Amino acid sequence: MNRAMFAYSFQGLSHIRKEDDPENGGLVFPCQDRSFSGDFEASEIPEKKDIQLFVKNQKSLSSYVSVSVELKPHKTPFSLVCVSDGHGSSPHFWSDKGAEFAIQAAVELLAASIDKVLDAMDASEYKKANKNLAKSYVKRWNRKCFEYLCSVEIDDLKVKSKELEERDPDIAKRYLDELHELKKLAKDYNEIVSKNPMLTEENQKEIGNLVTEFSKLSLKEIFGCTSVVYFQAKDSPKWYAFKIGDSDLFVDFGDGFSKPIKDDPKCFLNETTSLCNSKASDSFCFPEEQFLDKVPISIFASTDGVANSFSSEEYLSRFYGQIQFSFDEDGEFIGERDIKNYIPELSERGSGDDVSIAGIVTYDNSIEARTKKRENAKVLADTYFKNQEWDKINTVLKPFVDKGEPDFIFKKIVYDCNAAKFYLGQGLSIQSLNLWKQAFVEISGVITDSRFITYHETLNKFVEALHKLMNLQIEKTAKERIYSTGDDEICALFDSVISENDEVFIFYKVNYEYQLISYRYEAKWISGLEEKIRTAVDDLIQAYHLSESQKNLIMVKVKDELRVRVNRLLKIWASMWE
Repeated sequence: MNRAMFAYSFQGLSHIRKEDDPENGGLVFPCQDRSFSGDFEASEIPEKKDIQLFVKNQKSLSSYVSVSVELKPHKTPFSLVCVSDGHGSSPHFWSDKGAEFAIQAAVELLAASIDKVLDAMDASEYKKANKNLAKSYVKRWNRKCFEYLCSVEIDDLKVKSKELEERDPDIAKRYLDELHELKKLAKDYNEIVSKNPMLTEENQKEIGNLVTEFSKLSLKEIFGCTSVVYFQAKDSPKWYAFKIGDSDLFVDFGDGFSKPIKDDPKCFLNETTSLCNSKASDSFCFPEEQFLDKVPISIFASTDGVANSFSSEEYLSRFYGQIQFSFDEDGEFIGERDIKNYIPELSERGSGDDVSIAGIVTYDNSIEARTKKRENAKVLADTYFKNQEWDKINTVLKPFVDKGEPDFIFKKIVYDCNAAKFYLGQGLSIQSLNLWKQAFVEISGVITDSRFITYHETLNKFVEALHKLMNLQIEKTAKERIYSTGDDEICALFDSVISENDEVFIFYKVNYEYQLISYRYEAKWISGLEEKIRTAVDDLIQAYHLSESQKNLIMVKVKDELRVRVNRLLKIWASMWE
């Protein structure tokens, strides 16, 4: 098995558009997200190192931000993944810094407490571990925010706060009112640091008291951000995670990607919990215990800009499955390339927000593994087919279909034809018509492809079967509606799935019109029939012209039939005048 780690953050489309808007006078609206994924070895001495965060902004020369972390001695080597989403709105004008502080705090917290956390997990003391992790993480983040403000000129901070007055006057006033208290706390901190190059335990306690006082100020909201942290002991099944806010963690335990941490109900629409909240440690969420005995294969952490680009959690889970598939098929280089190419497109086509994704992927792209995977996919698809679980079939086959593998494309056609048969047997509906069309379009797309030469005869039989199946259902429906006053709804149903020059459904629509007219004429139910004949003749003529101009698998077969039906309707019309 192979292993890959990655972390990428990209500026969202909405920020890019603001930068490109001339009315904003050249202002920049950089990415407020940060993400990190990395390994840390055991160490017997304190260490200080720089870590690189990939952050892509359209107007930045560099795609990396370097931040420093201080690591305490620890016995357990560990892997860590963290994503943090800066709020980005005007009161949180340094939220990108807050996101960086969240990652620094996560790394330093785990280095200082990984051994204790794992001991607590061994003893199933999860509540104790949760409480300590949440409080320590918030405290470390607050300290980093405080230390940053202690290095900033108060006058510069005053200018930034005044810039808020027009948009958020109440918040601006709070910030400005607190500058005096911040100045006092910063003075005390700088005195301690300048007099004590090597901070003693007593010095640390004094600084801790200053950070506690700072945490009571609303100024920390300048750095507001969310965070999700995942960590695991290296070469061990032990893992844990925590989050605050609306970012996501998805883990594959061998049966597809799921969320071991439930969503916080307080995070709804644009509302989210945050590290800058008062009593932030009370808003942390942790894994459900039922997942903790399972061994993670791959994990993905992402900010809400990713999730909001999908219509449901199911589709988001499938997206992570596609990333996993890319690694399993083509290895780390192609897998990461696909992520870097596709993640920015998510923002463009979806949320418009900044997007971050980080993860640890375990994969096997050997020939043996790839062959086995295909065998398993076929077996699983057959099982879903027997149970008539059509959506699950498509999920299993899609990755191989997207790669253009003929065996899987043909297999999907077989299943889709059966799905169309199943739903069409229940009546004409948008679902049954769309499934029929899907199967027909798939056959049309490959029937002349040389790769499918061995399937050619079977594919033609499928076309015949689809044609016969639709005609039978139309005849059945027409018979049921001889005396119905709501017959136009079937025509409207066909209209709803007919696209421009969609000659197939145009034919089936006029086939229904023709059958209904014939049955009503035979039953001597001729009320309003004259107008329906006019409409049907026009539609038949349109379908006939389309059959001449386009070589469609169905229309070629019914061209002569269309001419016969026009003549038949004209005779019915003439007989009515007699």
